[in-house]
Amino acid sequence: VNPRRIESARDASEVVQIRPDTDLYLLAALLCEIERTSGFDEAAVRAHGANLEGLRDFVRLYPPERVAGVTGVPAERIADLAREFASAPSASVHMSTGVNMGRQGTLAYWLVHMLAFVTGNLDRRGGNVLSVGFYPNAKAGRRRYEDGFDDSPHGRLRKGSLPGNLLAEYLGDPDEPVRALVVTAGNPLLSIGGEQKLREAFASLELLVVIDLYRNATAELADFVLPSTDMFERSDVNITGLGLQHRPYIQFSEAMVEPQHERREEWWIFARLCQELGLKSWLDERPAPDLWGRIDHMLRSRGRSFEELRAAPHGIDFGPHQPGSFFEEHLQSADGRVDCCPAGFAAALERAEQIFREQHREAPERLKLITKRDPYMHNSWYANLSMMKRGERDRNYLFMHADDAARRGLAAGDAVRVRNENGAISLELKLADDLRPGVVAITHGWGNGSTPGMRVAQQTPGENPNRLLPTGPESFDPLSNQAHMTGVPVEVSAAT
Repeated sequence: VNPRRIESARDASEVVQIRPDTDLYLLAALLCEIERTSGFDEAAVRAHGANLEGLRDFVRLYPPERVAGVTGVPAERIADLAREFASAPSASVHMSTGVNMGRQGTLAYWLVHMLAFVTGNLDRRGGNVLSVGFYPNAKAGRRRYEDGFDDSPHGRLRKGSLPGNLLAEYLGDPDEPVRALVVTAGNPLLSIGGEQKLREAFASLELLVVIDLYRNATAELADFVLPSTDMFERSDVNITGLGLQHRPYIQFSEAMVEPQHERREEWWIFARLCQELGLKSWLDERPAPDLWGRIDHMLRSRGRSFEELRAAPHGIDFGPHQPGSFFEEHLQSADGRVDCCPAGFAAALERAEQIFREQHREAPERLKLITKRDPYMHNSWYANLSMMKRGERDRNYLFMHADDAARRGLAAGDAVRVRNENGAISLELKLADDLRPGVVAITHGWGNGSTPGMRVAQQTPGENPNRLLPTGPESFDPLSNQAHMTGVPVEVSAAT
């Protein structure tokens, strides 16, 4: 299910092309249809479910015949998909980053899990299985979801990482201005919305420091750029992909070469800054701290140790996942049951109906923007590599279905203007039959026209599509703080 026939779906028996940012309603319609026809798997929901009525009340608002016009998927196809999923001997459902960048990604992920759960496909072979990795960290979810929010000058926000779409507001707050910012392995100037606002906000800082192994547009504005080690210059453990491991394993890799020039590991840079500020620093501790103590602790929960890991050149394999233990060993709710409609979702569920009605009122020819990730750019990492900018790869394009182009009197190769209330950019038009009508796409990572320190990138700057994204309050999913980056309304016309 995607607005575009993506490369990884080439072997799919079918691609259902949906209107961007409407996935929540498709999922709700699938659950609605299952509940009113075959019914939920009574054994699963009776044994492990709680607050089923809350879930039922929500999905019943969105039967296939109501959501068809908004999603662009015919009601008959939605009903068929629901019955096929519910009646399959086994079925699994997966959702990726395109959906969570919409306005309601958290609710969509909720319904993905509910779809697996109420059909009996959660925690069984052939269905959806929890990927534990080499360390069972489910206890991190023990806190009540509703307790994870706090009031702020910009409304009620999820605790933890602040919304990137509020960065400019926080930096420019006249009552409590941020005076210094350290950016680690990031390029916010091009990777989130509001480039011009961010340029102005960064200029107001007393200090901007970038720590990275590669120059980027944000570093052009920095007072200091500190070089970090690369993957060959530091020892490492594959810890960041615990929930993505098909087969739980861990591997330790020694540094292969000495760091070149003045490159340092990030932890050392921050520890050294702490020393200069007179703060507690790892570099002052005697005996020296154990950099791998946390990993050793994690391994000991599985009866292994870091010493064993270090002595295993190919790592430690913990064997394949074994379904059947999720509800008894990993579920962290107080009553040991799956809360099918958390109380913390109440305001978001009301907002979902408001957004649905807004989308229902939209003109059918209204264009929606999605972004693409290109292997020749890969976000903004390859902007300064000449071998990645040969031929037609020296810029990014607006991709549009031929029918949408014809309605606007446009043809391949035309210079077009893409605009909305957030900004405007000019691009060359390319026709794409892998997009559903009503959807346009632009490869992100471009926009280095003001990056003189990156010669190739400045000579082949392209345009930054994130100038078209909303920023500030109301521009992110209130349940996750994730920026709204897909399904953004735009207008396209011939450039003048």
